Amino acid sequence: MEAGAIEKTRRRVRRPPHTHTDPARCHVLVEEPSLSGSLCGARLVAAQRACVAPVISLARHREEPRELNMAQADIGLLVIEGKLIRHVYCGSLSAAELVGPGDLIRPHHPDRPVPQMQIDATWQVVEAARLAILDFDFAKRSEPFPEITCALTGKLIERSHALSAHMAIVQERRVSERLLKLLWFLASRWGTVSPSGATLQLQCTHSILAELVAATRPSVTLGLQELESAGELSRDGATWLLHQPPSRRLKRIT
Repeated sequence: MEAGAIEKTRRRVRRPPHTHTDPARCHVLVEEPSLSGSLCGARLVAAQRACVAPVISLARHREEPRELNMAQADIGLLVIEGKLIRHVYCGSLSAAELVGPGDLIRPHHPDRPVPQMQIDATWQVVEAARLAILDFDFAKRSEPFPEITCALTGKLIERSHALSAHMAIVQERRVSERLLKLLWFLASRWGTVSPSGATLQLQCTHSILAELVAATRPSVTLGLQELESAGELSRDGATWLLHQPPSRRLKRIT
């Protein structure tokens, strides 16, 4: 009976088109089941019904979408679909972080100022995205279910751990090795991994990959050609195919 109720709840969720003014709302725990934590049975069904949030949709290639800062996301914005890049600039230096489904972000939250230097950050949509606005209303709706708060805290911890792994990957001397390890790491987060390889959907230019691995665009192009020639990976549009299972060295990083 409970399973049937969950299925009915799932069927009621309408996935809106990618328009900027879409007023749709989503059932957050249905869209992102990992937020259910240890909830089960009747409490899970009740939480799925109660935890509804507004959704904003962003088209691909948008830079500095104003919706990210305008949204009244008191808790934050939960990425439901798509991927975004957070660019960080420190003088002539730059770095980038890729965020995707399951990540909790808070673009409107000001960064801690550093008087001795100027650090700026911008956002770019690399894949059409849908984000749930987790506001005070959502906090009230989820209050009877503390498991959700624990799961949201876990999302923040996971993102910090992902950043640490990313920092370790870019220490690799060879750009081709950085690329291969980064793609395997991203596949472990948002792709499909099997003993024989991995598949990752990622609409990413060589320039963006260069930012992600702290390299130049020409060196990324050469690195990818090297990996393809070695049979390590291939690409079909936005689909990346990683043909060789990760080595022990790669497992230590992830």
